[in-house]
Parts: sequence; structure tokens; C-alpha cells
Amino acid sequence: MTPLAWFVLACALYAIGLGLFFYWLLTRAETLPTDDPAGFSDAELIEMQRIRQEAE
Repeated sequence: MTPLAWFVLACALYAIGLGLFFYWLLTRAETLPTDDPAGFSDAELIEMQRIRQEAE
């Protein structure tokens, strides 16, 4: 194979790898919890809401 053919093959494999990586990222992002990005439990969120309401 000529050097140009190797270069084209390498670019194609790189593009396929990038595509699979971003596809994996997108599918993983859909399964992450979106309602609580900070990682607080429900009890902690209720407590913070109560403290905010008392401060008003």
C-alpha cells in the first residue's frame, strides 16, 4: 500500500473512533440523572428548601 492509502485508512479509522466515542457520550448522558446534578439526596434538598423558605 502506498503512504497515501495508509493515511486515508488512518483518517477513516480515526473518524470512526471519534464517531463511536461521541455516540457513547450521548447515550451515557441520556442515562445520567438530570433533576439533581449536584448529587444531593431528597432529604437534603427538602432541608435546603425549608431553610430558604424560613429565610424569606
